[in-house]
Amino acid sequence: MNNTEKTIIGFSIAAFLTSVAYAIFGKRIHSKFTENKDREEVKISKTLNAEGGINIIVPITNKAFYKDADKTGIKNKLSNIYNKYKSIIDVVSKINKIPVNLIKSVIFIESAGNENALNGAAVGLMQVEYTSATDIITRERKAGKLTEQEKLLLKKYLGDAIYKKVMVAQMGDSFITKSQMLNPELNILIGTMYLGQVLDKEKNRLDRMIARYNLGFYTKKIPQTGTVEDVLASTELRQVTKDYILKLGGKNGTLDLLS
Repeated sequence: MNNTEKTIIGFSIAAFLTSVAYAIFGKRIHSKFTENKDREEVKISKTLNAEGGINIIVPITNKAFYKDADKTGIKNKLSNIYNKYKSIIDVVSKINKIPVNLIKSVIFIESAGNENALNGAAVGLMQVEYTSATDIITRERKAGKLTEQEKLLLKKYLGDAIYKKVMVAQMGDSFITKSQMLNPELNILIGTMYLGQVLDKEKNRLDRMIARYNLGFYTKKIPQTGTVEDVLASTELRQVTKDYILKLGGKNGTLDLLS
């Protein structure tokens, strides 16, 4: 084999490897695609997991929002959501070390899988406020947690011009539009990033975490002491927030049904 033939074969192999890297999202993916955040892996189950990481046992309360008759329908909807958005859910779950079942659950509770859901500034599958989306990314970036994979995905979904603005944004800036946040992949990407932030802030207390997701990152209304029952009894929380806790972590809640 002469040098020319070796060069041609070398280029062919490189082209093949590049095509594989493009296969996941249609763009070149960073070579460290398995890179994830400096966070203990969160595991949700009905029994204590001895393998390490953060273990959350469900249900977190015997109180229930959903009835027994609702269980089959909820399971079917959760399955449909995962089947439709599996590729992006699996990627952001791995990057953020957040369970797939938690991401599926939030999508179901927030929008029932309706990627066009609108509620004021809250839009899309995970009902992320488009006015706060830049802040979510900025918090992650300033904490040194924004991964190369996330940067590639953000650049893909936002485009070069908005991406460049977001990468130098300060808290309070807002560059991401409502129409962009209706993109299901971008919505799940930023929504899961936000889930990681509220999990970290609430030290993996599931009830307080989802209350903060519902009320906003800087809310002061969530009791910082006491049990789950104390949080559910708080006069500071709206009923819709207490219902959210039960839908997610209560008896017959989504995590109970998925675990």
